[in-house]
Amino acid sequence: MELINKSAKVLSELDVTFGSLVHEMNEKKLFDLTSRKGKAQGGFCESLPETGLPFIFMNMSNTDSDLVVFMHEMGHAIHDLLKSDQELYAYKQIPMESAELASMSMELFTMDRWNEFYKTEEELNRAKKDQLKGALMSLPYIMVIDQFQHWLYQHPNHTWEERTKKFGELKDRYDASIVDWKGYEEWKVKGWFYTLHIYEVPFYFVEYAISQLGAIQLYKNYKEDPEGTINKYKEALKLGSSKSLPEVYKTAGIELDFSSNKIAELMEFVAKELDLLSVSK
Repeated sequence: MELINKSAKVLSELDVTFGSLVHEMNEKKLFDLTSRKGKAQGGFCESLPETGLPFIFMNMSNTDSDLVVFMHEMGHAIHDLLKSDQELYAYKQIPMESAELASMSMELFTMDRWNEFYKTEEELNRAKKDQLKGALMSLPYIMVIDQFQHWLYQHPNHTWEERTKKFGELKDRYDASIVDWKGYEEWKVKGWFYTLHIYEVPFYFVEYAISQLGAIQLYKNYKEDPEGTINKYKEALKLGSSKSLPEVYKTAGIELDFSSNKIAELMEFVAKELDLLSVSK
């Protein structure tokens, strides 16, 4: 499969063990990627208890998202591989804030090698810009979903009308200044329908924002020192949950920091990266 073969090449250029893992998983039929009738939605990576090897499930759609989702899940798979030497089983069970750091960072690390998947520089730059913009645009929506979930459980007897009204109010709070919902108000209040986490894993969503800020820090470091950043990334993932979350982030060379100064610094970095892509020929 083209996605697997090209991804293996890209990941090998980051670290030879990353690419080798793709080949091993493919040989052992540990990918279920193609869409088919009756197949569940979404994508995930699961560590198999007997072998310790990861298994990746997703639904390919022949869009850019195939690449992003695959690299995301391979970040989880690499995490599974690196923490497999932890002796205590409990240390292999990691919090979502470090699990998603592994996967969201891999999306960004591989971007500069996405030319394997795009025929022209224009297409490549468009995909990279979409990825960086998506990283930023996800943050307000994550805040909306997190606050919405808390409201749901704090008001167990709410009505359908109250539920949709609350979601609309949260959307207005965070995106009314940049999104014109005129004529699409129904979509605004019903957007939460498509967030599977609300149904399947209550309160699991804010972790994506925490990890996204960490991933952008790692990508910033990677642009300055690719080899050193990948080495620190690997050392952090090897820790599993044997160390506290701040220590895991510190080992990766970043900070568990949600201050306005840190967020402003990261937003300025992404803005500069987008500017560079806009002037590229």
